[in-house]
Amino acid sequence: MTLNRVVAIAAVFVSLGLAILPVALNYDWTSTAGVSAGIGAVVLVTLKWLDGWQQYEERVAATQSAPTLPPSAPTAPVLPPTT
Repeated sequence: MTLNRVVAIAAVFVSLGLAILPVALNYDWTSTAGVSAGIGAVVLVTLKWLDGWQQYEERVAATQSAPTLPPSAPTAPVLPPTT
C-alpha cells in the first residue's frame, strides 16, 4: 500500500474520531453540528482525493503495460519513376 493511500485512509479515521470529540466534551448541539459538518467536509474531500489517486494509478499502470507498436507503413504506395 502506497503512502498516499495510508494518509488518505488515516485522515478518514482521524476525522471520524474527532467527530466524537464535541459530544465527549459536552459541547452544546450547535457547536457539535458545526464541528461535525466541517469534519464531514474534510472526510468527503479526502475520499474524493483517494478516488482520484486510484484512477491516476490505473492510468499509469495501463500506460506502462500498453504494447509499443512499430511505426506504421506509408499509406500511399511509392511508384517507381516512369521512363
